[in-house]
Amino acid sequence: MERTTVRARWRSARLWIASPLVATVCAVCPGFANEPDEGQRFSEGAVGRRIVEFVEHSETAGFSGSVLAARKGAVIAAVAVGSADVDAQIPNTPATLFEIASATKQFTAAAVLRLVQEGRLALDDPISKHLPGVPENCRAITVRHLLQHTSGIPGTNAAGGGDDIAKVLPLFLRGGPRHPPGTHWEYWNSRLRALERDHREHLWKRIHDVL
Repeated sequence: MERTTVRARWRSARLWIASPLVATVCAVCPGFANEPDEGQRFSEGAVGRRIVEFVEHSETAGFSGSVLAARKGAVIAAVAVGSADVDAQIPNTPATLFEIASATKQFTAAAVLRLVQEGRLALDDPISKHLPGVPENCRAITVRHLLQHTSGIPGTNAAGGGDDIAKVLPLFLRGGPRHPPGTHWEYWNSRLRALERDHREHLWKRIHDVL
């Protein structure tokens, strides 16, 4: 499970993410001019106060999470409601960490598209062009298929981990496509891990730029 923090590393991050429930909200800003206490509720100006009031009111409707909002490089609201640990009675704060799991995939996909724009890869490149040891029965799978969950690889192919792509890739692709690539949609949790490993340095730079 990937992890992130709504404090978004106040000094450098450009993302705000909310909620261990369902809400995830993002806002783009070039940096943070203000540096309030990242663990405390904060608001600045009328808009900041309205955001804080809205989030606090949302708790009565079942929302539990943290929100960080910035405008033109300045933090205008940081607020948290609900519990980080109900049993231990630990409340959420603007600095609470949340498991956001597959919500990170959209950022990886956006970074891949930035690499496409830069000419480092193409959507219709076969994955064998970028990955070593792709078996013959998987040679028709393209980058586009990975992004669209249409590679034909079954969603149950989720085993494997680590940085050694030569060892991990056979587990990701084991058995080959069950359907011709591009003809069948099936959620595959490992689809972006392979590309991420081959383009790790470029992807992380692009993820940072995108955010």
